[in-house]
Amino acid sequence: MSAEAPTDPGPPHPLAQPALQVLVLLGVCALVYWLGLGTGGFHSTEAHRAIPAYEMLDHARGLDDWLVPRMFEQPYLRKPPGMPWAIALASALLGETVFAARAVSALACTAMALLAFCFARRWFGPRAALPSGLACALMPVLWESGRAAEIEALNNLGTMLAALFLIDALVFARSMRTKAMSAIIASLGIVWFALAKGPASAPVVLGIVAVVCVQRRSLRPLGGALWVTLVPALVVVGALFWLIARAASVQPQPPVTQSPSAFMFEPGML
Repeated sequence: MSAEAPTDPGPPHPLAQPALQVLVLLGVCALVYWLGLGTGGFHSTEAHRAIPAYEMLDHARGLDDWLVPRMFEQPYLRKPPGMPWAIALASALLGETVFAARAVSALACTAMALLAFCFARRWFGPRAALPSGLACALMPVLWESGRAAEIEALNNLGTMLAALFLIDALVFARSMRTKAMSAIIASLGIVWFALAKGPASAPVVLGIVAVVCVQRRSLRPLGGALWVTLVPALVVVGALFWLIARAASVQPQPPVTQSPSAFMFEPGML
């Protein structure tokens, strides 16, 4: 008996090309997050993020003015300064508009979809890339935050950076160089989310470490790459928050503050 001739798989599907997949993903993100982004004025607490950014742009004279956000000239430290910094940068490029302030969140959600695309392709192969990116872009829970000048989308991007790169360092990376690079970027993600929303995303990092230890049935993940991730992040975050506290202590007016326990751990909030 003669062997059967191999079947011709035919021409590759057009969407199999990574560049075209990225264009499709960016098109979906444009429709979900960018279309009509500047429609309407600020609502809810969006102005609490935008006004400190505008005061930085219009009145900052030194480092302290950038470290301590102000709301109508009074120091405003209810949240870390990450979102006002980002809105100030966007507004410096695009003008002090509603679109520019909300573009920070839209860009963060677009970057999250691209991250999901890239990591799915790296970990699970090309067929998983586009569905993963689209699943992230079309997740309803992200839509509102991705179209508002609020801190959630920026915090989510930092959390995603920390989580995916930490998982890569602890689980998927094979070479020491790749582990180190992933750990360093995960460290930057921790700094990112700490400046966006303080300690709110710390349980994500701790949960990843715990799950990896349980899955490996070993404490080995507690060394090496984890220290490369945590130590630089804690040093940088500690130094930045010390500088912010020092700058706030010499202000003529006491800052408006809010403890993380007021919105994370109070029984009434739970």
